[in-house]
Formats: sequence, structure tokens, C-alpha cells
Amino acid sequence: MDIVYSYTDMYTLKYHRVTPFGIFSSMNVELFNTDIDHLMDNVILRGNTGNGVMSWPTASDTYGGRIIGTIGSDIRAGIDYEHNTKDAEQNMVMSGMNVFMTYLWPGVETEKLGLFFEQDLNNISYGLRYDQVELDPTRAADDPGSGMMQKTANEVYTADYDGTIVASKRDFDNISGFLRFKKDLNHGESYINFSINERAPDANELFHAKNNSTAMMRHVGNPNLSSERHMTIEVGYEGMLMGNHITGSVYYNDVDDYITTHRKDDSAMKARLYKNVDAELYGYEVSVHRLFAGIDTTLNLNYTRGNDETQNRPLPQIMPLAGDLTFEIKSANTNYGLRVNFADTQDRFDSKVLDVGRTAGYTTYDIFAGFEPTPNLRVSIGMANISDKRYATHLNTTNRLDSAADRTDEPGRSLFGSVNYEF
Repeated sequence: MDIVYSYTDMYTLKYHRVTPFGIFSSMNVELFNTDIDHLMDNVILRGNTGNGVMSWPTASDTYGGRIIGTIGSDIRAGIDYEHNTKDAEQNMVMSGMNVFMTYLWPGVETEKLGLFFEQDLNNISYGLRYDQVELDPTRAADDPGSGMMQKTANEVYTADYDGTIVASKRDFDNISGFLRFKKDLNHGESYINFSINERAPDANELFHAKNNSTAMMRHVGNPNLSSERHMTIEVGYEGMLMGNHITGSVYYNDVDDYITTHRKDDSAMKARLYKNVDAELYGYEVSVHRLFAGIDTTLNLNYTRGNDETQNRPLPQIMPLAGDLTFEIKSANTNYGLRVNFADTQDRFDSKVLDVGRTAGYTTYDIFAGFEPTPNLRVSIGMANISDKRYATHLNTTNRLDSAADRTDEPGRSLFGSVNYEF
């Protein structure tokens, strides 16, 4: 399937008030509306005709807004609202006729209402957030037709989950919060952060309904999922160490009801489904900056390890140790440099669904430059992957178009550039 078109209309209105209004000393207001129309098929780019031609029109329309106010100098409070409607159809030509197979997104309406409060007290900060989330599959019972391959979304769910599934509106009341302690040191600042965060499942995880007579080609949401609950502790530092400016943190995240995708009965020949498991994730992020012989040098590193504790195996789609090293020379009107991007081998994977398997490490090189001919004009140019290395990240999925490749590669040598003019 290829993208035929994807049209997005986006409108945003922002207002910032710096003078007091009621209890607020300042206020930010934002309203937004986004309409997306998207079509995928296997006709326009591949030239397919007759039986097997597929067409999947989709639409996603979103509107909402947020109000964030400051009370005094140390309190922030706000409210936000978002409404989204997702519609998608699955069509295929069979016996010379177009067959409307099912609603991929069965008219899923999502409403989110959030309230939050944060306060800074000297070296202590804390915050609370409440989210009310409703997802309603308004067309889950709508029948696309009487043909053998035409199924309601409920029939698609029932085919791969236990019992008879009748999808209905789901309501989630999620409470999140954090408590942060910081301490000033001689050459920097350290902190420790405790947080609890709850996330409701989204429209795909709950109500996606891709229909197919071949089980392994079905991709089916689970209308009975629970919210994820993350409990995280993070320790960090920012400051100078041995002449380097360092920003770094380590974290541990224990997750109840982590939402993961899997194959039914762990069989590669069965449908892709969703379920809740218990999981843990931990890792670190480090950024080191130093000016050496007139060259700005920056090293970024990040590492995450994820474990599915329910099934005793690695979580899928977890990147290995990765980062970049940048050397840059700057003047008042110009900058140019070299960036080295790298990743270690990832040999912890779950190949049941998303992970293709072991992923080899790689190193690539970018060059870039920027110029400011006038104060309000900036020109940037560069070349990515200058050695034209063939590589793929661990997040890349199977390449179905090239039998010689086990997954979709990243771009080879490529040029990029931009012109920014401020007025």
C-alpha cells in the first residue's frame, strides 16, 4: 500500500496576556483545528488493476484548546480540551467488483479533558494532573454489507479475541503527578524526581479493525484494554565537571498494564493483537559539551532497556545505545561542522510482531554549514550520510518490496537545505 495523497488543513490561534486577569498574573490561550484526509492504495504507484486492488480512505479531524495561567511567580494552572474523530474504510476489488470490507476506524470519537496544577517552592516542585478520556466507536456495529468478506468491526474483534466482543464507549479517569527535589552544588545542580503517570489506550490500540481472510494479515485492536500506569524515579545533574558542561539523568520506570502488540498464541501465522502486560524500562541520557581549540564539541548518548515482565522477554521497538558527536566552528555570521551519528548492535528484540530481529550497529557522517548574509536572512545547507552507507535502525520494519533486504533502510547520501527570512 502506498500513499496517494495526504492533505492537512491546520489552523491555530494563540493569545498571550502579560497583564493580570482575575487571579492570574499572566495567561496563554490557544485554539486549534486540524483536518486530515489521507488515501492509501496499490494502484497509482504500482499500476495494479482488477482483483486485489485495495483502497483505504481515512479522515482524522481534531479541534480543541488550552488555557494556561500563572498565579504569582510560582504557580501554574490550566485546562485543556481535545476532540478527535477518526474514520477509515477498507475496500478491495473482488470478482471484478469493489467490496467495502469493514470500517478500519469505526467512527472513533475521542474526547479528552485535562486539568493541571504545578507549584515551585524553593528547591521543591510538585504537580498534579487529571485527565478524563472518552473513546466511542460509533460505527462498530455498522454492517458494510452482506458478503462473506464484509464484516462489522465487532465481528473482526470477535474473530480473534475470546468471547463475543461488542465494542462500546470507554471512559478513563487518569490521575498523574510529580514531586521534584533539587539541590544546588558548587558547579551545578542535581535533582531527584518521582512521578506517576497514567495513559489511556488510543483509538488504534482499542478499536483498529483491519479485516483479512488470512489471519496473519489482520491487525485488530482490543476494546477491553486498561490504562497504562507508569511509576518513575529519575536522578539528574546539570553543571560543570572537569571543564565540560554536562547534562545527564538516569531513570527507572515500572509500568502496570503496559500496552503491547503481539501475535495470537505467539504464532507468526495469526493476527496482530493488543494486550496489557507488566513491564519495566530503565536507562540514561547524557549530553557533554566543551569548547576545544575553538571547536564546539557536543556528545549526546541515550540508552533504554525494556523488559516485558509478564512474558519474560524484551519489549519490542527499543533502540540500543545510540547518539551523536558534533564538531562545529562558529562565528558571528557563519557556522559549519561535522556530525557523527552512531548506534550499537541491538540483540535484545521481540520478533513476534514489530522487531525484524537482531539489528547491526552503524556509524554515519553528516556535514553542514549555515550563513547569515543579513541579520534577518539565514541559509543552511548540508549533506547527510556522506559515505552513502546502507543501514537501518532497530525501529525500521520489514521491507516487503525488496526480498534482498530484511527491513526498510534509511536514506543514503542526501542533500538538505533551508532558507529562513524573518520580517
